[in-house]
Amino acid sequence: MKLSCVRSFFTAPKSGKNGPMMYSEGTWIAKEYTRTATKCPYVECDGSYWYVKQDGTVPESERPSASSQYWALGEGLKFVLVEFLVANFAKLGSAIFHSDFMFSQQGLMNGVESDDYKEFDPDDPDGQLPNDFVPHFYVDFFRGIIHAMKGKFGGIFSSKNKTTMNEVEINMDKGFMNFYGPSNSDDENHDLPGQHAERICLLSMQFDTDPDTLGRFVGIKLHTSNGDVGLNFYDGISYSNTQTGKWAVRSWEQILNIQ
Repeated sequence: MKLSCVRSFFTAPKSGKNGPMMYSEGTWIAKEYTRTATKCPYVECDGSYWYVKQDGTVPESERPSASSQYWALGEGLKFVLVEFLVANFAKLGSAIFHSDFMFSQQGLMNGVESDDYKEFDPDDPDGQLPNDFVPHFYVDFFRGIIHAMKGKFGGIFSSKNKTTMNEVEINMDKGFMNFYGPSNSDDENHDLPGQHAERICLLSMQFDTDPDTLGRFVGIKLHTSNGDVGLNFYDGISYSNTQTGKWAVRSWEQILNIQ
């Protein structure tokens, strides 16, 4: 992560030019770092902070050290650093930070409960390879992915894919769940909508109330090629078809053939 706060860089001289603004480049990796008249990068390496000495570019192979002609140790800098926002595997409460990820300290390794979070591999967050730590919860800020072993949601939940036109909408306040999709599919790839497809509700489930008994039941509406079919489940099953106009009611005794 690259967030930090720098209070001052050097003891201010009585006169002279303003120095460059320092900014964090996180933990040192083998890449080029460039200092200009206005910006100066600093990095964390082996538990210490180093900044680029002079204007110019540091070769990617130049690791910060006391003998380096490019890097200077940050002991003389008055940093007010929040280290967990700089270093990999730094902690904020129970959260761990690494590259583009924030994840939990607890997880699985090889299918067994583990807290060895330093074995987390950002290239394998789901643990497809052996000996990689899989957190119970993680957020990939770069790709916009949330992974959780368990979850509880209240109110309204929606999941949508604009490419396929598929969508699931769950509204616990009103007590219904709708599944949307394209009205027709592509000739070659049936997972994609056809050229003139429209978004329609393919399946709807809703909690309802009998006005006489105030009993609760589930109503289902299914979109078919022969019209919308409605099913209500309470004392039995009631059936209706919007295209044919047909409807029927069957009690549970009739359905189960109970004498």
